[in-house]
Order: sequence, then structure tokens, then C-alpha cells
Amino acid sequence: MRAATTSFGCLALAGGLLLGAAAPARASIVDWLATDEGALELGHTRIIGQKSFRLGRDEVVRGDVYVSAAEGAVINGSVEGDLFVATLGTVDFEGRVAEDFSIASLGTADLHGSVGDDLRVATVGTAVIDVVVAGDVLVSARDVRVLPGSAVDGALVVWGTTVSIEGRVSGPVRVTAGRVVLRGTIDDDVTVRCDELVVEPEARIGGDLVYDARNDVAPGPGVVDGEVTRAVLGRDRSRDALAEFEFPKLGVMFDAYLAAVALIAGTIFLLVFGPLADHALDQASSAAGLLASFGIGLVALLVMFVLGIVCLFALPFALAVWSALGALVYFGGLLGKILFGCLALQPILRRRCHPLLALVVGVTLTFLVCLIPVLGDLAWIVITLTGMGATLMALRQGRPAAAGDAAAGPPMPAPTAGIGP
Repeated sequence: MRAATTSFGCLALAGGLLLGAAAPARASIVDWLATDEGALELGHTRIIGQKSFRLGRDEVVRGDVYVSAAEGAVINGSVEGDLFVATLGTVDFEGRVAEDFSIASLGTADLHGSVGDDLRVATVGTAVIDVVVAGDVLVSARDVRVLPGSAVDGALVVWGTTVSIEGRVSGPVRVTAGRVVLRGTIDDDVTVRCDELVVEPEARIGGDLVYDARNDVAPGPGVVDGEVTRAVLGRDRSRDALAEFEFPKLGVMFDAYLAAVALIAGTIFLLVFGPLADHALDQASSAAGLLASFGIGLVALLVMFVLGIVCLFALPFALAVWSALGALVYFGGLLGKILFGCLALQPILRRRCHPLLALVVGVTLTFLVCLIPVLGDLAWIVITLTGMGATLMALRQGRPAAAGDAAAGPPMPAPTAGIGP
């Protein structure tokens, strides 16, 4: 969780920088968000957020395209790059994608045409694959149908409830489903884990067939060129390519790395935003201030999260919200560690400590506490939310004070006694 939030914070900040780099074409980012274009161009990459997306049969888009469409997408044209589509509706495809084609949908995916590299589909509905694919195909759907006209030059990996493979696959096939029907031509090995497996007489398997099913399978003569083996998949890792590779246990080392990054980032934060940190420490110096900071941080997190979800299909605004949330979470976590260090040093020093010393102590204590499995995650959440709230309180209450000081002007010199006219 902590590593994911750190990565998300960096990615969100990068997204904010990308938005800022694209904004100068307009008078301001607000003016740009108010347009009806719904598209952002970054070099040869287009990010499109629309109610529904349609690419005509004669249209050609050069470069990568990322589409967010609430009601669905119809793609009949050509994309000379990668294409990513996220939608709540259906995806109808009869065009051509020169490179990777990725789909995330809550509806169905009806795919016809050609893909120059890999095809990836994730949907809760039906996925109909009638595509010529030069690379691998990965599909996760309720029902998956690979039609006879399809041709996959690479591997085919499928998760689903019911799966029917009638096309041609040049690479290996791995299927996990409830019911699997094999009717097509597969030049390599087939591995199936399911409740029921049906191998039709017209099927052709050039390699081995390894299956884990409740029923026995006896393919007819000439259907399987290799061996037919019934095995308990998921327990026997002898066929796993990574079975002999031992991944090192890097949990503590990675936490130590994150702590070192927090020290460096916190030092830079104090150098650049020292007055903000001092003001936040003043706001959270008491128990009431800490409770208020935690409450404000929790409310801010929920509000911005909901706002980011609601604005998901207004892509530019959603990027701005998630960028702000990532920055607030990360820098709030740094300030929370400083507050934690101050609280730990208060009984020893009996006075307010230096923020840099508090940062070192806070990061060290947070690292040690986070080694405890459940308590560590809870402590990290509390520290981060408290720092977020303290940051917001400092921003809210520090700005009027600074404005008031500037309006008041320089202080008048005090009168000197004993000097006459």
C-alpha cells in the first residue's frame, strides 16, 4: 500500500506536469477545460474523453490514442499506433490498429479487423474475437468466443465462464474457465483448467494437451499430435517456466529504500516549503489540532476520491484532481512524519524541535512501526491523513495571514523619549 501510494504520487505529479505543459495553448487551464474538444495532444499521443467515441471507416489517426468513453466506442478506422479504450458500454471494432490494442469495458466487446501487435481485453460481458492478431492475445470476460475467422500468431491466454476457440492460434494456449470448447487449430501446446472440457473432432492441436477438468477427455485420432495428460493444475508447478526461480524477499529492504527516499524528499520539502511546514506544526501542536488535522485529512481524501471517480470521463479534469490528490497524499505523508517525530521528541526536549530533526526521527520511527504487518499499515494511514489535514489547515489559514501582513506595511518606528523639537 505504501509503495503503491508513493508510485501513485509520483505518477500523479507527472500527470499534473503534463497537463501544465499542454495548457499554454489556452489562456488558462480553466479555459481549456471549458472547451468541448475533449481531447489532449501530447506529441504523437492523443488522450480523448467523450460521452461516446466513434472513428469512421475512412479516418486514420497517427500515433497512440487513449480513449475514455462513457457510453461506448465504435472504431471502424485505423490507428497507426497503440489504442487503449476504457468504457462503461460496448466496444465495436472493425478497423485496424498498427500496434497494441487494449480494452477495459463493463459491456461487451465485438472485435473484427486486425491488430499489429498484442490484443488485451478485459470486460464483464461477452468478448467476440474475430481478429487477425500479429502478437499475443489476453482476454478476461464472462463469455469468450474466438471465431473461425480469427488468427493469432502468438500465444492465447483466456479467463472466463464459457470459452469457445474456433480460430487458428500459432502459439501456446492457456485457458481457465468453467466450460471450454476446442474446435479450432492450435499449432502449439494447450493447457486448460476448467470444470468441463470438450474437444470437438474438427479440432487440431499440434502440441500436447494438458487439462484439469472434472470429466475425462478422449480426443479422436489425429486431433492431438502430442500427449494428452490429465493433471492437477495449480498444484504442480513443474511446467511453470518460473518454477525454479526464487524471488528474493525484499520487503524490509524496499521499506528501507522508501524511508531513504522520504528523507531526501522531506529535506527538499523543508528547504522549499519551510514556512508552510512551520505553520502546519503550529496548527497541530496540541491534541485538538492533531484530531482536527486527522479529520480534515480524512474528509479531504474522501471528497477528492469521489470527485476523481465522478469526473473520470471528463478526462482533463480527472487528471487534475488525481494529480492534486497524489501530491496531497505524498507531501501530507512527509509532513505527518515530521509531526510524528515532534511528538516523539517532545517528552525529551520539552520544547519545539527543529523540523529536520523531527523528520529524521519521524521517518525512522515510521519505518520501524511499519514493519509490524497490520499495525504498521494503520499507523501509516493515520500519519498520512494527519499530515494531509495539517497541510490543508496551513494553506487555508496561512494565506490570509500573509495577505494581512503585506497590507499592513512595514511597522512604524517607536517614538523615542527625551528628544524635543
